[in-house]
Amino acid sequence: MKTSSLAIGGFYCSNPSANSFDLSCQAYIDWKAEFTKVYRHFIPEEPPKSVLPIKIAILDTGIDMEHECIEEHAGSRPERVLGKNWLDEQNSTDLRDPHGHGTHIAGIILDLIPHSQIIVEKVTDGVVPDPRNLARVSLSNE
Repeated sequence: MKTSSLAIGGFYCSNPSANSFDLSCQAYIDWKAEFTKVYRHFIPEEPPKSVLPIKIAILDTGIDMEHECIEEHAGSRPERVLGKNWLDEQNSTDLRDPHGHGTHIAGIILDLIPHSQIIVEKVTDGVVPDPRNLARVSLSNE
């Protein structure tokens, strides 16, 4: 990552101290502030230990666990990100994301919902997913 940018919720933004701060990043920051107010109304910043995390499944291209947004939100809490590679039975724990889409989605979710656990199901390498893989994911969770 360049020193003139930072990762916010899966986005790379120009440095907020620079004159050219990306307006889409500012819009995300503003929207997140409003979202957080509503979220905190229902879920306190530090929920009681007895409250289980919100589980969210992502069926996509995988996840880059070394991406700054993912490391920031899950680096010290690896239990926040679980998953399986449905494209490679021999390497079912390889969730590497060659396209970045799954990583982007996971970054947004981890940023917005701190009391979450995401389950990444790698079902595509960026092409239309094979319906058989989607069916296997569905059947495995019954």
